Parts: sequence; structure tokens; C-alpha cells
Amino acid sequence: MRQPLSGLEVEIVGDRAENHPKRLTAISITYRVRGRGLDREKVERAVELSHSTYCSVLASLREDCKVTASIEVSEA
Repeated sequence: MRQPLSGLEVEIVGDRAENHPKRLTAISITYRVRGRGLDREKVERAVELSHSTYCSVLASLREDCKVTASIEVSEA
């Protein structure tokens, strides 16, 4: 989306089943994006595209694994 990023941090937290094979049951992804004059809508669209189209890892997860994402945008 050609946004002027000065920083990007991604935090991922997962929950696992109690029984073997202890697969992932939920994943929470937080995107922390920094830059001057960022367009939040473009950042959100880029994250949405990465989840729906480009990320083969997310596409490989079982359908019952809940994946949530949040975005934090700050000027820097």
C-alpha cells in the first residue's frame, strides 16, 4: 500500500489444546505500525489482504482455529 513506515512490530499469542497433539486453537495477532502520515484504512486493507490472500500459514490452519487481528497505528 506504499505507506511511509518507520517501524513495524508484530506480536503473536496463541492458545493450545490441553491434549496431544496440543494443536493451536486460537491465535491473536497485534500489528504495531509507526510512521508519519499513515492512512489507517490502507494499513487495515494491507493486513486484511495478508490474512485473506497472501499468508500461506494462515491458509494452512484448521478452520476451527480462531484467528483475530488488531492494529495499532502511531505517528513516528
